[in-house]
Amino acid sequence: MFLYIADFPAWAAAVSEPALRGKPLLIYRSGRVIAANAAARTLGVQGGWTLHKAQSLFPEVVSLPYRSVTTTLAWEDVVTALYRLTPCIEVVRPGSALLDLTPETAIAPLVRRWNAYGTTRAGAADDRTTAELAALCARPGILNCVMTGGSSDFLATVPVENLAPVGVGSHTLERLGWFGWHMVAQLKPLSQRQLAAQFPEGEVLFRYAQASSTGKVATFVPPPTISTHYAFEETVQEPHDVEPVLRLITETAWQQLQGRTTRMLTVQVQTSTGKLRRRRILREPAADLQALWHPAYHTLMSLLGAGVFIDRLEIELAGLAHPPAVQGNLFSPPGLRFKRCYALWTPGSPG
Repeated sequence: MFLYIADFPAWAAAVSEPALRGKPLLIYRSGRVIAANAAARTLGVQGGWTLHKAQSLFPEVVSLPYRSVTTTLAWEDVVTALYRLTPCIEVVRPGSALLDLTPETAIAPLVRRWNAYGTTRAGAADDRTTAELAALCARPGILNCVMTGGSSDFLATVPVENLAPVGVGSHTLERLGWFGWHMVAQLKPLSQRQLAAQFPEGEVLFRYAQASSTGKVATFVPPPTISTHYAFEETVQEPHDVEPVLRLITETAWQQLQGRTTRMLTVQVQTSTGKLRRRRILREPAADLQALWHPAYHTLMSLLGAGVFIDRLEIELAGLAHPPAVQGNLFSPPGLRFKRCYALWTPGSPG
């Protein structure tokens, strides 16, 4: 199975700022458009344009600079959601992933929900390359399943233009048309040497035409996170009852950093009516206790309101990394002591 979220940097921006949802949006880097959501592309915005050209032609489009932190953390959230369905995940690039999932339809609700923030598709087939093409050909928000043993028949319906997102250039697509090769299946009788002699992307054309990539999907190792929580023996409501506990679990989480930095902090409270959760992306990598305490406090205060009774409070740190600079002075003020406070560290892959 293959998951494809088009123009992922634009999708990530819409997820981090819900007010952008549905608005025409482009992401630029070094003065050029690198991603644009469906609404912007419908107007005519194209990747590779200069920012000046895009803004001159379409002033109504929201223009945002590329933020690697926003994109990375949004992708981590996507992969975490996929990991709840299956441990067999291979990340191709932010916005694209291979999965080994049974039943295949288990991913359909996620695809529909994610499509609200930008074009999201999924495809399932016997092999990797056909699954990817099935995703690229799917309608937005839809899981496109190719029946078992039906790869050849499916490729006969896929125009070669659908190979553009996998790296086949416009000049090559035009030349394929000159040769009379309009469908991917028409390339199957050609050898890899023949395609490589005619086209710079010959190896790519051969791989997708042969639909021969059938290797097992590797097991995914989740990125490391730190989670600390406190369960109240009796529900509390007033901020002065919650603040000392917040200080304790923030310090506990900070101690688990062990010299690393974090780029994302999430506060979650369990109430009598359900869970309230809010995430904050930090402006700078944080390794200092005070740098964690202030965003944790303000995030918690934004969750509290009239009639909110808290049963459980939790903090999670993500986007962990070892800073390139020498670790600064450690500061550990005396902590308060409460019953039933726990810490959990989930290790991930090195680096």
